[in-house]
Amino acid sequence: MESSEKPSKTAALVAAARAYHLKRARPPIFVDQFAIALCGKLCYTVVSSRLLTWFLVDIQHRTLKALIMAPIVRARFCEDSVEQSAAEGIQQYVIIGAGYESFAMRRTDLANSLTVFELDQPATQQEKRLRMKASGIPEPENLRFISLDLNKEDMFDVLVQNGFDTAKPAIFSWFGVTYYLPLNTVKETLLKVAENAAPGSEILFDYLTQLSCTPEIWQKNQRKLADCVADIGEPLITGFDPDQIEPFVRECGFTEVENPKIREIEKRYFSERTDRLVFPPMFRLCRACV
Repeated sequence: MESSEKPSKTAALVAAARAYHLKRARPPIFVDQFAIALCGKLCYTVVSSRLLTWFLVDIQHRTLKALIMAPIVRARFCEDSVEQSAAEGIQQYVIIGAGYESFAMRRTDLANSLTVFELDQPATQQEKRLRMKASGIPEPENLRFISLDLNKEDMFDVLVQNGFDTAKPAIFSWFGVTYYLPLNTVKETLLKVAENAAPGSEILFDYLTQLSCTPEIWQKNQRKLADCVADIGEPLITGFDPDQIEPFVRECGFTEVENPKIREIEKRYFSERTDRLVFPPMFRLCRACV
């Protein structure tokens, strides 16, 4: 991922994708009313203008337009799972690589029952808090901002120092991160969660498929995405064979793994739509339980 000295550019693009989706999709699959305030001045200018979004998204970068649904669907997949876990009594939610996530601001209905721990590099967190302040968005009392570099620091040491209780189950989300990390860091992080989280905990994450496992008609988009994020200093590093993700995650210590196939994702989120939105199959979703 990009140096911790600078805010993540891909995190801002994810917020912009959420804002774009909310403005253009009818009905939206996922609603993030804070995304436009958190995506940054440049993205705000583009997303706020129908002419600019038409020119930059529909014309200049139309091969990447289909990829917008990846952060939208993973957000919905995540939020549905977190909501269910909270209803079942889980009181701790850890967002690894939080970027400009707005869960704690949006879900004020869970403020009294769920503590949210946002983990990210300090520069991205500082920029996020500045954008929140500039937009008049208060910092929720149940939100803990925690600076962390997964390549250098022990996640659970840092969490415990900030009030996390390892004796209580928790739900972890880890979206938009694994493909920017070396394989050993991905494995070590999953091992850490399986070894340190209390029974009943689970982790939700997405992963990039290896190019050879991506349908041929989507491989051009995947190559273009790789070039795009490499140009902004956040190259794609790790991908998986979807058929191997379940044994890999079980090797890391998880006892139950959900790895929905593309047709299952399409049925769950797109079956009643008429706008031809689809989920880009170079990304996949996963849920694993301790």
